[in-house]
Amino acid sequence: MFKRCLSVLLMVAGSLLATAATPAQTPPEDLPSLGWIDQESVPVLPVSLMARLTADWEEIEVEPGSYDWARISRRIDELKQAGALVSLCLDGSHPAYLAGGEAPTPLVEGSVEAWLRFVRDAVRRLGDRVAVYEVLDLPSGDGTRDGVPAEIYAYVLKQTALAIRAEAERTGIPIPAIAQGAVDSGRIDWQQELWRNESAPYVDIVPVRFGGGDGTAAGETIRKLIPESLAYPPAPALWARFESGIAGEGKPGRLALPLVALFNGAALAFTDLPADDAGKDTAIRWLAGTAATLAGGYAPAPMEATSLKYVEGEGDPEGGVVAKFFSDETFQALVVYELSAGGDQDRKAWLELPSSFVRNPYILDPVTGRRLRTTTADPPGGGPGRQVKITPADYPLLLEYQAGVATPGFELDTEELQVDRGRELSAQEIIARHQAVQQVQDDYIERWTAAARVDYHFKFAQGGSNIDVSIKSNYFWARGEEMEWEQTEYMVNGTRVPWKKFPEIPLIQPEKVITLPMDLTLDRTYRYRLAGRDRVQGREAWILAFEPEYPDPKQPLYRGRVWIDREKFVRLKVSLVQNNLEAPVLTNEERDLYSQVTSGDGRELWMMSTIHGQQVWTAGGRNFMVQREVFFESYDINPDPLTFLAARESAYRSVNQMLQDTDEGFRYLERQEDGTRTVKSEMDTSQLFAAAGLFKDNGLDNIVPLAGADYFDYDLFGKGIQANVFFAGVFLNATATDPDLFGSRVDLTLNLQGSALKFDDKVFDGDQELVAERIRTRRQGVSLQAGVPLGKFAKLNVIGRMGFVEYDQEDEAEAFRAGLPVGLEFVLPPDHTVSSASVEFIYNRRGYTFSAEQTRFRRSEWGAWGLYDPVAGEFIDPQTTVGPERYDRWEASVNKEWFLPKFQKIRAEITYLDGNDLDRFSQYETSFFGRTRLSGFSGSGVRFDQGRILRAGYSFNVLDILQLDATVQSAWVKNALLDDTSRNFTGAGLSLNTPGPWKTYFILNYGRAISADIPELDDQQEFMLTVLKLF
Repeated sequence: MFKRCLSVLLMVAGSLLATAATPAQTPPEDLPSLGWIDQESVPVLPVSLMARLTADWEEIEVEPGSYDWARISRRIDELKQAGALVSLCLDGSHPAYLAGGEAPTPLVEGSVEAWLRFVRDAVRRLGDRVAVYEVLDLPSGDGTRDGVPAEIYAYVLKQTALAIRAEAERTGIPIPAIAQGAVDSGRIDWQQELWRNESAPYVDIVPVRFGGGDGTAAGETIRKLIPESLAYPPAPALWARFESGIAGEGKPGRLALPLVALFNGAALAFTDLPADDAGKDTAIRWLAGTAATLAGGYAPAPMEATSLKYVEGEGDPEGGVVAKFFSDETFQALVVYELSAGGDQDRKAWLELPSSFVRNPYILDPVTGRRLRTTTADPPGGGPGRQVKITPADYPLLLEYQAGVATPGFELDTEELQVDRGRELSAQEIIARHQAVQQVQDDYIERWTAAARVDYHFKFAQGGSNIDVSIKSNYFWARGEEMEWEQTEYMVNGTRVPWKKFPEIPLIQPEKVITLPMDLTLDRTYRYRLAGRDRVQGREAWILAFEPEYPDPKQPLYRGRVWIDREKFVRLKVSLVQNNLEAPVLTNEERDLYSQVTSGDGRELWMMSTIHGQQVWTAGGRNFMVQREVFFESYDINPDPLTFLAARESAYRSVNQMLQDTDEGFRYLERQEDGTRTVKSEMDTSQLFAAAGLFKDNGLDNIVPLAGADYFDYDLFGKGIQANVFFAGVFLNATATDPDLFGSRVDLTLNLQGSALKFDDKVFDGDQELVAERIRTRRQGVSLQAGVPLGKFAKLNVIGRMGFVEYDQEDEAEAFRAGLPVGLEFVLPPDHTVSSASVEFIYNRRGYTFSAEQTRFRRSEWGAWGLYDPVAGEFIDPQTTVGPERYDRWEASVNKEWFLPKFQKIRAEITYLDGNDLDRFSQYETSFFGRTRLSGFSGSGVRFDQGRILRAGYSFNVLDILQLDATVQSAWVKNALLDDTSRNFTGAGLSLNTPGPWKTYFILNYGRAISADIPELDDQQEFMLTVLKLF
């Protein structure tokens, strides 16, 4: 039993040692084992003990922001000069911040901030004279007063610990140990709740206050707390604090109780002192003498049964053995005993010990320092053991003797002494270390400026159309102020914009996350776990995975991973996904990298260097993917205040756009006539463009001029409705979208498409066009779409469409038929409507987009059509003139873009299209837009019911004034109406983009057929010129 008990104690000590390798997380090893609760009336003696003082907030902060530490500082100096160490409890309330007299709490605005200013001032003024800071006195409460709720105290404790360590680092003093406020021995449940609030990594010491009971109860409490503390690493040192009135009749007295605590595993024990001066002097001398003896390598040892009897006379002596300690270096045993003199200082007693090996016994008087040799004798009757003659005193005395190696019950097998020192840090410990390091950096940085470039890559997820915008900016940040930045240069598709002032772009952004991962919060917003190790930029790192502790569908939070440097505890990388976004933003994913920056005075800091993000918006019922890259190119940390203000003032007075990061998100700063800036509270949600251009493809006989306008508003009538109207004379496209229907995150889109143009509808037989069957068609349409997000990166669209199709004769075809030997007619299909229902699935992640769609069509009416011989009264080919009223289409595509330096990018896409029961007028046909886009072949008459289209493109910049976008597109298609032969068609496209004067932008898209299995289509061309004018 004794071996098992000692083994447990050694394992506990080993666990404490295993965590001691990390700096500023455990108390100094040379702290004394005993101390007293200090009063100014206590005499200052040359003792090496721990003195516990209390600094009352209200007394120290004589008026807001003004602190008087004179009395505390003077007392600390007296104690330090005498050789004592100081544990200072920062306690109390302050009426200037807490009218109800309660402890600082985040529930009262400004109280925690005021408390932290008081704490920082203590560290700054008292310097290295304080060894330990205790955070509030008895926050658990006891039987006479209420305590602070554990979750609120945990928040205050963490903030205070970070502030103390950061201020010590800033002032260059050794980092003091942190003790939480003492927990009352009757409120162990409160301590357990505090640990569950992840307080353990922030403190080094857990004091336990005993205000009632006896030594037995104190020992049981400490023994219970030790194994429980090991479940919340790093295991803290336990301190015991004894106050007046705890000892009962016949129980260990005031001075003996701290030894009971040490025997049961406490690292240090305090006691209050008697009221009379003589008693105080004696008590302090006793504590000092006992602590000095214990410092000789003594540790708790199993305590055997003992008995007392007087050497002479009758009666039972009052007292007994309080604790026992043993030195495994000298094999000395130390027994602490009480023996009341009862008015007779000369009346001695026998202390019977169960061990027979007792050599060189001495009685040590801790008060006088006297060392008295005593005698031993065999027990009466010659039984086992040994009895030692002891003397009485008004305070506990120490019996020291040589116990020998083979004391019965004291042997330990070698393996029972092994200690595992390789424990991995827990996620909570890593977070606490990171927060401490980050707090030091945050305290150091008062202001900074940075030059950065932000690249936006906008792409329609379904079609792959894209635009790139790059903005160079100067960032300004000062403590206590919002971050602001000046946009100094703009590039669109890699070309520099020469406009004197860039228009305000509507800011569509995800809802701001108020509580960020790794932030210290009142509640447990995030749950963390250690996910492994990795290397980031050549440095070893821990990976911490995090997710919301209590997911709230109405609160935007993150989930993801953070990489923490294993040596420096700085943040190296963050990868996160935002939850619970509000429309029109569907997803927000971000990866941040941090790099080392050196300040002007040579200090090493870790600042954000790059951001790689992807967002998916819903606009007009289509997914709009935005990839954002931010490159911080240079930092200036803590520039001269006047230089900083002058640079920001210059930005204010410029005509450049400026933005501010507010609690509501990014907002423009509007320039005033006097050169100042104010936050623009009303966001401009609309944009008007004038549009003009020319269009020609192979389905048109002539070049078609375009002229009109495009109007976009993403908050129409303040209802959150997205509206877009494009009108260009012969074309109309109007869309209205509710991106968050009834708050359900389901988007509903109404779309109207109209055209005044009729396009040639051609058909081929093998490699020859059937000119006689050429006609003209015009299509209009209206659709209603409901989009449902699936998880973070996917979306399901359900679409209903109604199309209106008109057919007309084509002049050249009519002339061709008239010239035939036998006059033939072409019977047109009846004009009709086509109703359809589609299900579309879209997935966007890391720049990849996958989409798939299944559609069922139904014609309102259908009839025979085709070449008709009026003389014979029959169709030339009846099999081709009969088509189904119902048919199906399905298609899928994958595309991806890779962004290279200097505004270059490569993209690739593959599309698969197929269908069932398709005829000439329901087959796929190559076009200028959409998934059947094939450069050079729009309107050419290439039809198919099964096909694969591969697209590859490369974009590059020419002298920052022109962007060229070269594409190659190749299709392998089959037309089952002709044969089962796969035919190949390959086209090349070139797109030119450049800004013009007066806020204009020119876009030219040109396509050419470079290879076709229908020779007639070789070298066909198409183009579209668009000129946009921004207002």
